[in-house]
This record gives sequence, C-alpha cells and structure tokens, in this order.
Amino acid sequence: MDNDSTDCRSRVEKLKRLRAQFPIRADLLLADLALAGLLDDLLDASTAALDLADRSTRVMYPLVRTAFEAAQRVVALATDDCYLQLGTRAWLYYQRKDATVIRMTEPEEASRWLEGAVRRMREIWTPHNDHAEALLNDAARQLDEHERKRPDNFVGRDLAQVVQERYPLLFGTLSDDVKQINRGIYAGLSRDSHARLRIEPAGFTIRADGTVNVIPRRPEEEAQRSILLHCLGASVDEAVGALSYLLAARRRQGVERLRDVASAASAFKNALPPGFRPDLGLRLAALGGAKTTFHFEHIPVSKLGILPDGTATWSANIVLDDGEYIAAFDVPRTLCGELAGAVGVPPSKLRPTGQLVKHLLDGSPTIAVECVLGDVQPGNGDTFVPLIVKRVAGTNFRQAD
Repeated sequence: MDNDSTDCRSRVEKLKRLRAQFPIRADLLLADLALAGLLDDLLDASTAALDLADRSTRVMYPLVRTAFEAAQRVVALATDDCYLQLGTRAWLYYQRKDATVIRMTEPEEASRWLEGAVRRMREIWTPHNDHAEALLNDAARQLDEHERKRPDNFVGRDLAQVVQERYPLLFGTLSDDVKQINRGIYAGLSRDSHARLRIEPAGFTIRADGTVNVIPRRPEEEAQRSILLHCLGASVDEAVGALSYLLAARRRQGVERLRDVASAASAFKNALPPGFRPDLGLRLAALGGAKTTFHFEHIPVSKLGILPDGTATWSANIVLDDGEYIAAFDVPRTLCGELAGAVGVPPSKLRPTGQLVKHLLDGSPTIAVECVLGDVQPGNGDTFVPLIVKRVAGTNFRQAD
C-alpha cells in the first residue's frame, strides 16, 4: 500500500469515528436520516475505491464520483442554518427519486409506494416533533417548485456555489476558487465514469491488406491513481469538516439546553410531591457537568430493564452533600457483557428481544460506573437527564490513573 492510499484510508477511518458519534435524534428524524444516509454512501464508496485502487484506476472513477457527490451534499446539509427544514426536504427528495424509478416499470404502484412511505414516517415522527406535518408539507411544496427549474438537487441551487459559500465555516479563509476547482474535478470524474472511447493510440501500423494495428498509449496508472486518491481524500475531508461543525453545534446546544432545564428544575426542587426525589442528572447539569466524566461506586442494581435497542437501564438513589437524588443509568448494548459480569447474571439475560424486558435481580448487587450526562429526556410529568455509562465493573472498580 503506497503513501497516498495509507493517507486516504486514515482520513476515511477518521470519518467513520465521527459517524459513530452521530446519533439519529427522534425530533430531527428525517434530517438526521438524510445526513446519515449520505455519510454512509460516502463511506461505502470510499472504502470500495480504496480496496480496488491497486487493481484498476478505471473502476475507481464512479466510486470517487459518488464520494464527491455525497460530500458536497453533506456539506450543504450539515452546515445549513435551517438544518431540520433542509434535511426533511432531502429525505423527501430521495423518496421521490425512488418513486421515479418504480414509475418506469410500475406507474400505478409508484404513487402508492411514495404515499405509504411518507405516511409511515409521518406516523413515526409526529409523536416526537409537533411540527412534523408542517415540515413535510413545506418540503413537498418546495420540491414541487424546484421541479420546474434546475439544478436537480434537494438544495435547489448549484452545489459548487453552496460548497464555496460554506467553506469558510469549515476551513477558514479561501485562497482558491473552490467552485471552479470542484466543477473541473466533477467534469473529469463524470467523463471517465461513463462509457466512452478509451482507445488512446500512440500510433498505427497499416498492413498491406488494409487492416490497422493500433499501438496503444501506455496509460499513466500511477499518476491517475494518485490524482483519484487526492480527490477522494479531499471529499472525505469536506465531510469530516461538515460533520464536526454540526456535532460541535449540537454539543453547544446541548450544554445550553441542559443548563436551561436544570435551572428551571432547581426552581421547583422544593415543590416535589412527598416521596419524590430530584433528578441527579439535572443537578449535575446545573453544576456545569455537561462535559464532565463522573465516577460512582456502590450503586445498587435491583431492577434492570432491557430496551428494544439493547440499552440496559435502571434507577438508583444517590446521596450527595446537599440531599438525596434519583439517578437514571443507561448502559449501551456494547457494554452489557461487562454489566452482566458485574451484577452476576448470564450475558444472554441482557440480550435485546425487540421489546422492553424487565429483570428483578437477586440480592441487589452493587457496581461501580464511569458515566457522562446524556440528553434531556421527558419523564412522567417531569424531565430528567440520564447518566450514560462508559465503563462498568464490580465494586472493586477503581478509576484509572
């Protein structure tokens, strides 16, 4: 593997790590689905291009072009001031594209399929976003308007121009005309992605019988491969910059939201009904712990719930200097094996079944956890902030030096 391939692969791995940090939120469902789909398309194409790079440059062209197109759309969506509106439009745009393909062979089925897809998603999304219906209607209206003009994309504008405008948000001051560079790259990738005359003769030999022997020009494979890998790396870098920008914005919003909710919750702390305790996550958020890692030992686990997605969850009372709190702990599916060992149950008992399962544990074992604050969640007439477990062990657990 040469240096160009190694460098490009490391960039792809960086994007994969960022993608793993991008959760799809229920309130932003369609926008997040659209962005996640574009990111996954870019990653799939990039990985395939790298796997084939040593075999043939010809097969790389359509894959690098796909990555290029996906990166432009990721930049346009992730950096937009109206992310939710544009993302909803993007999701609906691609559903309509799928319906167009169906319409070519099954014209009557296409409309039914599209209506069903939108209806199902509306039903899923509406309980989590009061504006879901209005967002979908607005997206449909804008797409109808865009159909009558070019360019054909969910933004409704020249993407090269959009990327040029957003570059300063990601990389600072521009020194080159990114728009013209990107147009040139796309034209070259498109030319070699389609069928074309690939005979590039260095010369001809005309035989006595009138037939011609074509002496082919030796292709500059190494130079082409290097150019393609640089193009691919640049596309991945754009996506990394755009996703980092969005994740940073969400972290800032999350910190502000936690502070606001915690501030409001603290005002009602003394008004809780008898027997109810204030939420520990809200209290820690009010103390400025949004980016803090917390360590707790001797946490009892008496009742354990396994959510359909594999998350294990339970609640426990925690006593601090200023009083007693209720804490909600969430353990990601990837750590449930460690949790099973810590509480002394078979790992199979904590595997997801597709529905909520509750377990009553014998003896209320105690464990130690390392955790961070999660997002604000609605509760029974109140809000709470779960503690997301990052590490779990028995009560002999000690913080690493």
